[in-house]
Amino acid sequence: MNTKVPGIHVPDEIIDELASVSKEERVKKSLEISARLIKQLKDLYQGIHIMYLAWERDIGTVLEMAGL
Repeated sequence: MNTKVPGIHVPDEIIDELASVSKEERVKKSLEISARLIKQLKDLYQGIHIMYLAWERDIGTVLEMAGL
């Protein structure tokens, strides 16, 4: 995303975290990272915009994992 989507910056730590798991585990790891970020940010903002292209089925899972 850093090179393909203008204005987007994914920290190297998150890229490394995703790269550390097998291809089969990347969806699960992506959901875990999303939930963790929501947990960290939820008290700082009034809301969050979630946009999962072709992953809409997983939004409920992420919200549940984030404790919402």
